[in-house]
Amino acid sequence: MTATDPPPGSEARTAVDDGWTVERLRLAAEAAQVGTFAGDLLTGALDWSPRCRAIFGVGADVVITRADFEALVHPDDAERVAEAVRRVRGPEEPGAYALEFRIVRPDGETRWVESRGRVVYGEVEGARRPLRFLGAVVDITERKRFQEELTEALAVKEALLEEVNHRVKNSLQLVTSLCSLQAGHAVDAGVKRILAEASRRIGVIAAVHERLYASRRHDRVDAADLLGGLATDTVRALGDPERIGFSFDGPPRPATLAIDRAVPTALIVNEMLINALKYAYPPPRTGTVRLVLADDGGGALRITVADDGVGLPEGYDPAESTGIGMRIVAALARQLGATLDVADAAPGARFTLALPPA
Repeated sequence: MTATDPPPGSEARTAVDDGWTVERLRLAAEAAQVGTFAGDLLTGALDWSPRCRAIFGVGADVVITRADFEALVHPDDAERVAEAVRRVRGPEEPGAYALEFRIVRPDGETRWVESRGRVVYGEVEGARRPLRFLGAVVDITERKRFQEELTEALAVKEALLEEVNHRVKNSLQLVTSLCSLQAGHAVDAGVKRILAEASRRIGVIAAVHERLYASRRHDRVDAADLLGGLATDTVRALGDPERIGFSFDGPPRPATLAIDRAVPTALIVNEMLINALKYAYPPPRTGTVRLVLADDGGGALRITVADDGVGLPEGYDPAESTGIGMRIVAALARQLGATLDVADAAPGARFTLALPPA
């Protein structure tokens, strides 16, 4: 016995090891309910495992040909499957595919399967040619049914949320109309003003739900679309276009607000705009109110309302303001975990709300 000779019994042990490997693979395939198949691409002969035959509903004694397989593929998926098989057999192709398609079993039942296959290449007459086709197939009908049910349930949920936003918007608009009607009949000027301001604030909340309804999204809203649109509406309704202009600069990249932050943020911006429209430009002064949104890319959002008007009163402190508007702004900023910076802009004033990432 030389040093290169295999030790006694090594060939037998190798055969046993190979047998155990094959047995382990067979048991794994059975446990996973995976069917396997092999095809000779030179002769066209096919060999399907018992599980593969069970998936396709084919008896153990039935001889399977390529034409038989093609006949089992659902007509609506036949061309897609045939194209995948043609493509995978090309000499320049990687020789592998993964595909989901429907089959129609001999008993008429339609099932979904997922199939993965690989071509084994070899040299024939000096050229690289596909020789064998090996693969596995799994019945995924129940998974597909679950996905369809989940998709349907999500569609129902979306429809319900859309209806909720629509109804909330309509209800808030009704409340707004009632407040406006009551304000019109109020004799006391102070009561009339309070009702009008309450109507306007409720209208802002209604507008948020209206935009959610229109966008068909119920979890987040585009910050530029929401705040820019509301600001434009506010300036148009309460401003003086002959004296006061308005400009809006959105963020360079899309920025969104979660729905639970959209309403308080919109109310804050609305109050800051009204504050500028009411106090920054006493007649006959003219100027421009600017709304600027800046996104740092990490989820933080900075919202600035600036004017070039008369500026802030000396010693102005928003925390000590007696006006209901600034008290609302301060309370909502705390609720959002945001910071509010108020500064002279020389000329004018600048209010900046810094929203941290959600």
